[in-house]
Amino acid sequence: MKKSNEFVYSGAILTGLASRSGETSRTHRLYRDGHAAETDFKAAVDRDEKKILSAQKAFAYKSGGQLAWLDALRPLTRCFQGFALRETGGDDAVGPVTRWFRTNTFYRKPLVNGKLDVKDGGPADFLPSLPNAVAFLPAPYTFARLVENSYYESEEALANDYAKAVAKSSKKLQEKGYRCLLLSDPYVGYEISKGKRNFPEWIPAAVSKAKTQGIKLGINFPLASAGDIVRLGEDSNADFIGLDATHSSDFKIDTEKDVLLGVVDGGRAIVENQDAIESRVEEFLAGANFSGNYYIGPNDRLFDVPFETALEKIGALSAFRVSQ
Repeated sequence: MKKSNEFVYSGAILTGLASRSGETSRTHRLYRDGHAAETDFKAAVDRDEKKILSAQKAFAYKSGGQLAWLDALRPLTRCFQGFALRETGGDDAVGPVTRWFRTNTFYRKPLVNGKLDVKDGGPADFLPSLPNAVAFLPAPYTFARLVENSYYESEEALANDYAKAVAKSSKKLQEKGYRCLLLSDPYVGYEISKGKRNFPEWIPAAVSKAKTQGIKLGINFPLASAGDIVRLGEDSNADFIGLDATHSSDFKIDTEKDVLLGVVDGGRAIVENQDAIESRVEEFLAGANFSGNYYIGPNDRLFDVPFETALEKIGALSAFRVSQ
């Protein structure tokens, strides 16, 4: 076990899409229904992004919350080749509205009907330019479980080609200032909550295919206990593993990776105080065997809490100071 003076706190990182303010949500509805211009919606998103960025003091990598993304999968149909688009046009063209796990939020379920590959600039075309930024994308396993597939013979092949397309996207991301890519794997935690503990052996290899030079790669496992999932990140080429501190009963883990510790709950409107955050970090440092380098952040996206609450949670992360 490392001594206290061997731990290195590297800052905070957001872990997924953030919610929009009430005004921006209203403007989007008006824009969707033809009662506002696209420039009005973009201006509203810009205002929210500035507030989110302003709240991220002492963050390792910053994000505007990818507020223009209505969900984590819909923009991918424009980033990558291989998706079918229905003739209905607009968002309906992506696929049917589908519940996002057990939440009261939804996503459009795309159909993969061809070989996946990057299109144009990939995700960078739908992200703002930001210095030292982080981008959020679904992890290969979650992607394979959430889309409809009529082309690939196996989930493994689907996940591998998706990860390769993500890797090809990294050059354009770096040109826009992105230095970190965080893959989110909520499907792992969802299946654990239903009693499943055995996962495909190909998961770490698929994650590794998304790794490229110049981009720090993280894999985050929301709603999963650390002991159940750490091997999925440890066996990959990811630089750090996101562990959910709010759903972990203990931190007796062993990994050579850096760790992103999810110490604020992205699904609850209660804002964590500094005592609660410090206590959770100290419990982790006392029980885990890891590289010694760690970040903190939300356990999951801040999409399911009100915008003002998300700002407060970001502020709580910004206020964290390492205990002497």
